[in-house]
Order: sequence, then C-alpha cells, then structure tokens
Amino acid sequence: MTLQTKWRIAGGIAIAGSVVLAYGGRHWDFPRQSLTHFMVYWLIFFVFFVTALLLAVWDLRHIRAQYRVDERELFRQTLGEEDFRKRLRDAERRAREHGKGR
Repeated sequence: MTLQTKWRIAGGIAIAGSVVLAYGGRHWDFPRQSLTHFMVYWLIFFVFFVTALLLAVWDLRHIRAQYRVDERELFRQTLGEEDFRKRLRDAERRAREHGKGR
C-alpha cells in the first residue's frame, strides 16, 4: 500500500467523521448538555473537517508534482534523446530543401 493510498484512506475517514458529527450535532443531545460538551464536540468536528481539507490539498499537490516528474521523464525519452533530435533536424532540413525546390 502506497503512502498516497494511506492518506486518501485517512482523508476518507476524516470526511466520514465530520459527516457523522455534523449529522449528530443536530440529532444527538450530547453536544447540548453543557457548554464544555458543545465546545469539545464541535472542536472534534472542526479537526476532522480541516484534516480532510488539508489531505485533499496535499493530494492535489502530490498529483501535480507527479505529473511534472512524468512529463519531464517523457521529454527525456523523446526529445531529450540526441538520436531523435538529430532525425528531427534532418527531417526539418529536408522539408525546407524540398519546399525551396518548387
């Protein structure tokens, strides 16, 4: 299991926890028993919610970074190879020469 899979699971748990707590805030009596219960309850909700958001942002940044790495590797495999660039220059030169000969 990759690290990305683990933090996605953690993000799913955080989202599920915040959904359950948001639902429970309306239907359960526990948060209304005292001001302390209210504050602790919604603090836990807030921690779940912020954790889910931060993990989502972290995942997006990781996806972007991985895209850049893969893009760079693809460039090295194609245009980065000297043989390919030589053949491309030769083809461009032949196209220019063929165009002038008309």
